[in-house]
Amino acid sequence: MIMLLLACAGCTASDVISMLQKMRVAVETLTVDVTGKRRREDPKRYEELRLRYLIGGKGLDPSKAERAVRLSLEKYCSVIHSLAPDVNVAHEIELV
Repeated sequence: MIMLLLACAGCTASDVISMLQKMRVAVETLTVDVTGKRRREDPKRYEELRLRYLIGGKGLDPSKAERAVRLSLEKYCSVIHSLAPDVNVAHEIELV
């Protein structure tokens, strides 16, 4: 189950980097912290994910960072979209 969280973080991170590069944003660092809340009963699948993006670079635009993250989570991240459709995915972004 930990590997699933890592796969979600890795997939969305690669999406975000790719999109920010296309937006001509110079990203120097990106860290994605991910936590998950699991059901108590079987199957003990994730019912909630929380992703925290720490993005570093010069001249970062918060609106571009938010757009890249939202596009990844809502459209492009195939790992997250492989989860059950009722999994709540929340995120926060911190520019460093």
